[in-house]
Amino acid sequence: MAAICVLAFAFTAATACSPRDGEGPRYTGRVTSVSPQRICVGPNTSSSSETCGEVPDGFSDLPRIGQCVSLFAHLSDQGRHRTWTEESLRLKVKDSECQKAP
Repeated sequence: MAAICVLAFAFTAATACSPRDGEGPRYTGRVTSVSPQRICVGPNTSSSSETCGEVPDGFSDLPRIGQCVSLFAHLSDQGRHRTWTEESLRLKVKDSECQKAP
């Protein structure tokens, strides 16, 4: 029984610290540039300048330039490389949310 408790604790501790969608900054703003590989969001709630990130492999339902988005990213390369999450790219964000962004 003790071994089961130790394994359960180890699993919980390992997964509790894993990066997931919703952790870190959220970039709410208007799309300024879009290509099949990269999306940029102009001044937004997490940055006063344009922020760009990669599109996940195989994702094709891209936002339009000027569309209001609210994106989370998976960071890699010590935070220098950003890939937007599929979950946040699928979010439908009201235009009024971008009125609040800088």
